[in-house]
Amino acid sequence: MLSLKRGDIDEAIRRLEYGWKNTQWLDARNYFATALGLARIRKKEFGPAIEILTNNVVSLDDFQRQKRLALIGHSQAGLGQKSEAISTLAQVTSAGGPLVYDLKGNLLRRYDLDPRNAQNLAPREIARLERKIADEEDQLVMDLPFYLRKAA
Repeated sequence: MLSLKRGDIDEAIRRLEYGWKNTQWLDARNYFATALGLARIRKKEFGPAIEILTNNVVSLDDFQRQKRLALIGHSQAGLGQKSEAISTLAQVTSAGGPLVYDLKGNLLRRYDLDPRNAQNLAPREIARLERKIADEEDQLVMDLPFYLRKAA
């Protein structure tokens, strides 16, 4: 994740893929998959992000599942798949916590996904929302599982 925060996306992807493919623990694999999905989103590789994020979604606890759904919705919106993004983001509830729910709202605004409240955002507002979305996603993924905290 440090490589991702520093902006070295290719290095982050390399390290996260290695961790995802080589860890023996399911919880750690889920963490690496979520972080790898975020790295792919940062690189605007939305298709590969969806592919990695949809892996093992059913075996996640509700909070982890909510995070993944928000990231999948972001990827779908990035690909222009508005109806799929709307459907995916509709599954994101307050059970994921306030940060996930705020992320959902910002994604809906940024990608104009709320048919009841059409957005006509200025480029400056789009840039502000994209920074906010990136910050929220970083916070969600940086929340290390307890068993990785000692090693980090």
